[in-house]
Amino acid sequence: MFCRKLASPLVKLGEFGTALELRKRAAAIVEHALGPDNSMLAGYLNDLANSYKLQGEYSAARSLYERALAIYERNTGSLDGRATFTHNLAVIADLLGDYPSAVKYQLRAIGLWKQAFGDQHPFVATGLASLAEFKLAQGQRAEASALYERVLAIRERTLGPNHRDVASTLADLATARVRDGRLAAAERLSSRAVRIWEEADVGNSPDFALALSVRGDVRAAAGDYLGARGHHERALGFLTTVLGPSHRMVADARLKLGRTLVSLHAERVARDHLRLSVRYLPEREALTDAATRAKGLDLALSMLFAHDRPHGAPDSAMDAVVKARAIVFDEMAARHRTVLRETDRELAPLWNDVSSARQRVANLAVRGPMDRPDQYRLLMDEATSQKDRAERSLAEKSATFRAELSQDSIGLRGVRAALPSGGALVAYVRYDRTSVSSANRPRV
Repeated sequence: MFCRKLASPLVKLGEFGTALELRKRAAAIVEHALGPDNSMLAGYLNDLANSYKLQGEYSAARSLYERALAIYERNTGSLDGRATFTHNLAVIADLLGDYPSAVKYQLRAIGLWKQAFGDQHPFVATGLASLAEFKLAQGQRAEASALYERVLAIRERTLGPNHRDVASTLADLATARVRDGRLAAAERLSSRAVRIWEEADVGNSPDFALALSVRGDVRAAAGDYLGARGHHERALGFLTTVLGPSHRMVADARLKLGRTLVSLHAERVARDHLRLSVRYLPEREALTDAATRAKGLDLALSMLFAHDRPHGAPDSAMDAVVKARAIVFDEMAARHRTVLRETDRELAPLWNDVSSARQRVANLAVRGPMDRPDQYRLLMDEATSQKDRAERSLAEKSATFRAELSQDSIGLRGVRAALPSGGALVAYVRYDRTSVSSANRPRV
């Protein structure tokens, strides 16, 4: 149907809300025309669930996936289709933190794919790779490593030794080997992953940068910080070209480079991204993003305990602490406060334009390049320009909004100025400490 076909390109454009409404309408039409138990409806419900997942509405997505699977099973649908719906259920259970269900569904999906295609099919490898991720999330590293080994064997046999999926699996397995302290194996795996990408037509795939990043992690774990620096710099340059300087993956790359160069820039980029996502993404997705974002601040705070810390490190680190403090709660409050501040009804459309444009930028930033990295940078640039135009239009007419735009984030200087003479402020910060000293810091 037209609604269903139109929704897919809208998702790629970051118009998640419009795509969701189109998929709702398509599913309603099919259900009305064919009945609530028709096998065709299952596919439309699965698409609708995908939209809810993108919006961060994981519980709603799970219910739809469950309904789609039940319909498909009652109609004795293909093993492949049942496996796909079951795999989607596993992914959504993982996003909800229901790891036992995620593992149960993924094992069932793997079994169905094996029945349909045999135990050496790439779909089976996809299921095993997801299962490995679930195991890692539960701290079961040995089991995850064994699963990645099975994935690698299947993909090498079915896709060839130089396929991109093989390279991605090599990088995953190398990461697992670093965590296990098996650096020689990690060295071989990561080196091969990078070589596959370099010999292939990599185009604009961010997966190549991820392989470079893993290679850098391996060299750093082996004490070769100059070698690590080279790989992380390549990864950062590649991602910046493809995704732009303010994408979250770029912030992650800066953070890894910062582990060898010691920089707070990654924390600033990640914090700016967090502020946008927390205000304009669905709350569940925004909170997940906040929990998993790059934290250059951990490294900066670690520097405070180094005997040869850089000049100005205490002030820089504490300024970042102040700015990061309670950012999630501040932005969550602001998203609800904004609609109450402006009483002029004539400005309501302009406020809506700003909110919609900012949400699109946040959607695209979190979604990433997906299957069209060649278009992603253009989409982000266009969405950012649209946001800037909407903000300028509203700022011209709204004093409230002009004040919001001009308001600077309160940092260490602002806190010091607000303290009374002779006063002090005591606070606690929890962070992951990294051992940093001149012995392992590269020369720059």
